[in-house]
Amino acid sequence: RTWHDMLRTRDGYDPDHAYKVGTWVGEMHREAIPSKALLDYAEALAPVSVRTYAVITVEAYANAPGFQFKAFLRTAQRASKALAVLAETAHSFSIMVHGDLKADNLLFKDQGIRLVDWELCSLGHPMSDVGTLVGSVLSSWFELIPPRVGKPIIEWFAGGTVPASCVSLTLDALLQGYEDAMSAPLSTEYRKTLWSYAGYFLLERGHVANATQGRLGLGTKLSMEMGERLLIRPELGPETFL
Repeated sequence: RTWHDMLRTRDGYDPDHAYKVGTWVGEMHREAIPSKALLDYAEALAPVSVRTYAVITVEAYANAPGFQFKAFLRTAQRASKALAVLAETAHSFSIMVHGDLKADNLLFKDQGIRLVDWELCSLGHPMSDVGTLVGSVLSSWFELIPPRVGKPIIEWFAGGTVPASCVSLTLDALLQGYEDAMSAPLSTEYRKTLWSYAGYFLLERGHVANATQGRLGLGTKLSMEMGERLLIRPELGPETFL
């Protein structure tokens, strides 16, 4: 089963599973010092990129997917400055990253973990992988939260079918596993970048939903709003979810 499937059925919020995932990703990054041949190969791939949405042409807007792209674009452009800063980090590291490390690309099989869909692997910031994974866990959780129209977001979280405390324990274990595998705690700057990438993943759920479903569901709107907040103020991540 994929971790995404497990999260959607509520049995994926298990600190033991999360710790194993964090350890696996940390070991992957620890061993990902590329050779010259691998560097040459990676440079031929599409680099890890971050869409900023600061400027969009009339043609691009006209060809944008879905019926609610305008709503997505409005949210994305409020975070365009933060996205531009994040985009700079994508080209400042020479470590091999998966490039699409979301929960549905992680398989639990035969007591082990398998990572699939490597087509976006390239050189980039290691926190792009970790942040994407954190954002993926949160996005899966948001889909399980019943609407509480007119209430603050924090009350939505409190009323989730999976308690917020379970999500916190899952994310704590994920990050602890990663740090243990790397034999070092994440720096303050790395943690900030991690939560920025988590915000980017959440924001991009709006683009994906428009392209695949043509509309924005309630869980997607929640992901977009939280993504915007995390991009602008990444310190909200640990304050809210850990």
